[in-house]
Amino acid sequence: MAVNFTAADRVGVVGGYIGGISALLNGMLFNNPNCGTAYNMNGCCSENTPVSRFELEQEQKIMELTSRNSLLESENNTETKMLTMYQYMDQRLNAIDNKVNQVAAAQAVTNQKLTDDMAFIRNDFDNKLSAESQARCCADNSIVNYANATFYAKLVAGVTPTQTTTPQATYNPIPSCSPCQQYT
Repeated sequence: MAVNFTAADRVGVVGGYIGGISALLNGMLFNNPNCGTAYNMNGCCSENTPVSRFELEQEQKIMELTSRNSLLESENNTETKMLTMYQYMDQRLNAIDNKVNQVAAAQAVTNQKLTDDMAFIRNDFDNKLSAESQARCCADNSIVNYANATFYAKLVAGVTPTQTTTPQATYNPIPSCSPCQQYT
């Protein structure tokens, strides 16, 4: 089988030879024993390694895309963490809000019960105080009326022998109490 080469194939073959020779010369001239050849075969690169503009642009694009990717991942992670923190804080605040509402409801019940109890006690106290006041008034009136009837003279003689006796009004300093009967 015969291989037919065209003019384009010959240019490609010649270009391949020229590239190989330049790579060989480059490796011999810029050979670094610590890093291998100048084309970084062992992963080592230094400031004296020749780089073409194409390789530089490719490397810059790779770095730009890598940094953009890292930035997007960072923003995504930040947003995820912020969302997680928001959900956590929302749950905690809802729990606190529910607890405050429960305590407020319980306090409202306690306050109403206390108000009702105080009103009942005040009413009961007023009733007992009124009954005690009425009983005391009646008792005091009884004592004053008894003392007036027993120890106070009803008729007083005049100072001169020509004067006759005059009836004296009894004095009761206690105000009249309606349910009690006053003795005169």
